[in-house]
Amino acid sequence: MSLSAEEREDIRREEMLKKAKGYKLKLLDDIAIRDEALAALNQEPESDRKLIRRNLWNLLVEDLRRKEEVLKYTEVMELLAPHKAPILKEFRAAFRSEMKDSLSDKKKIVHKERKRLSALGISGSAVVPKIGTKAEEDDFVSVIEEFREKLADSAVA
Repeated sequence: MSLSAEEREDIRREEMLKKAKGYKLKLLDDIAIRDEALAALNQEPESDRKLIRRNLWNLLVEDLRRKEEVLKYTEVMELLAPHKAPILKEFRAAFRSEMKDSLSDKKKIVHKERKRLSALGISGSAVVPKIGTKAEEDDFVSVIEEFREKLADSAVA
């Protein structure tokens, strides 16, 4: 029994997706081996390389979620697609601006909460007011979602 051409192509796509996931881990986890991972990716046969790069790009775009990881992801994305540098720089600028605004807002909220607690007789250096992070997360999500759409539309070939 032999596989049809469609089945062979499905298996090939699955293999390339697995390779893309492996490259993603290598590129994100250890800065020291990024150059080696990119060199290995460039050594792949041309048809495989294109599919791996497209899968890798899509994986990175899909995983732009956690605000701690965004800058690392965009750095790797720029290495993969230098021609996409302008949109990635725009994204980083918007993201940093949102981070700066969020930090400023957070400081104001903490200050108000400390005043409120102080009025209630709760004060001292050990007092750390709890503040919600839901609104802050929503702001980051909106910036990330806006650029995720732009980046997904411009997948690497």
